[in-house]
Formats: sequence, structure tokens, C-alpha cells
Amino acid sequence: MAEPLVRLAQLGDIDELVRMRADFTFEHFDPAFVTNPGYEDECRAFLENAIAGGGWQIWVAELDGSVVSHAFVALVDKVPRPIYAPRRIAYLTNVYTRPEHRNRGIGAAVIRRAQEAAREADVEVIVVWPSDESRDFYAREGFERPEGFDLAEFWDEWSDRFERERPRFDARLRLKRVGLRYLRPLVHPDGRSAVEEARHGPELETIELTVPFERLDYAYRELLTFGRDVEVLGPPELRERIRATAEEVVALYRQEGP
Repeated sequence: MAEPLVRLAQLGDIDELVRMRADFTFEHFDPAFVTNPGYEDECRAFLENAIAGGGWQIWVAELDGSVVSHAFVALVDKVPRPIYAPRRIAYLTNVYTRPEHRNRGIGAAVIRRAQEAAREADVEVIVVWPSDESRDFYAREGFERPEGFDLAEFWDEWSDRFERERPRFDARLRLKRVGLRYLRPLVHPDGRSAVEEARHGPELETIELTVPFERLDYAYRELLTFGRDVEVLGPPELRERIRATAEEVVALYRQEGP
């Protein structure tokens, strides 16, 4: 039997990862109760950002050209100290193996590679929130519950810190209100409520608003796909980068064809 290749996820894995996240969810929920019609777009945007950025490590097991298992690790930087201390903590989540590939040690191999990478990334502790059914699995892989540990309290503190310390890059945009439906899944979570609120009004009205992205590179890549439907007003470095790319595209298409 072939051994799976355990590796970091790539952009070409996104479609499979989106489907596997849904499969994982609907092992526990009835698909008839889908409440997020924008799930696929939001999940793709999240995965593109997670794979391109440094805040997540997404480990996958590939077998015969397909992803059969995955584990997501969120890396959170700690506030530096004047003495040595590990630089990060990590949260292990979305651990899933396709049903037909379970009980073959594939999920365990993914977890072990994630643990090894966490040590290489100077992680002090990896936190996982297991289901009752998965406790024994994680115990076999070295996870243990510290005495006196309050998971709910830790989770609240960790979630707050993760959102506070998540990088943010603000962009000022001009667009027709109808375009906001496509913009919302791409922006930083801090800005989604503002985008949703701005959607109220005539769809063809041109508006201006400031929306946050996680990084300049991510804002550049996503806004470029809107073409002439979105104008970047600022900051200057983002506007100039998109302008330069647009000029390169125009120059390319002014050349005689093959």
C-alpha cells in the first residue's frame, strides 16, 4: 500500500480543502440546515490568505494525487520578553481524514508532522479542543490536559488575543454598491460588518469606503481581480502597484498577437 505524502497545503489544494471542510461539518449536522450560502467564497478567501501568509500552517496528506487528510495549525506570536522564552503558542484545529482512509495511521502522521513543525517554529504549547470521541487519539499523540486547566477561559483569552494581534491593512475604495457582495468574503473580519452595512442603498450608486485586509499583498491580489469595477483611492503604495500592473497589461495587449 502506498504511503501518503505529508506536506504543507498549496493553492492548488483549495477546492479539495473547501469540500473536505463541508464534509467534516456535515458528519455532525444535517446538510438541509445550511445557513451560510457564501461559505465556499469565504472559505476560499480564508484558505488563500492562510496559505500565503505566516499565521497558519495547513498540513495535508496526499495519496494518489488527492488530499485525504488535513490538520490546521494557527500560530500566535507571544509578546517578547527581555529573557529567552518560546516565541509562539499554537492552536490545532480542523483535523479530518476522509472516512475511507481512516484507521490507517494517516491522520496520526499528519499530526506528528504538525507537531514537528511547531517545534521548529519555536512553539511553547499546542492547544487542541477535542471531541469526546477523539480524546484517546490525541492522548496517543502526546496531548494531555493540565491539572486545573480551564479550557473555556483559555479559549476566550486566546480568541481575543488572536483577533487583536491579527495583521491589518486598510484600503480606501470607490465602487458601485452592488460590488460589495463580492468584496465582503475577502476583507479582514474586522471590516465585514461595515461592508454589510454599506450594502444598504441603491445597488448602482457609487460609494467610497475604507475596508481592512490582512496585508498589502493580499489586498493587491484580490482587488486586481475586480478590474475596472473597483478603484483604489489609497493608500498610495497600493494604488500605484495596481496602476503599474494595469499599465503592464495594457502594454501587453497592444502588441501584435501571435
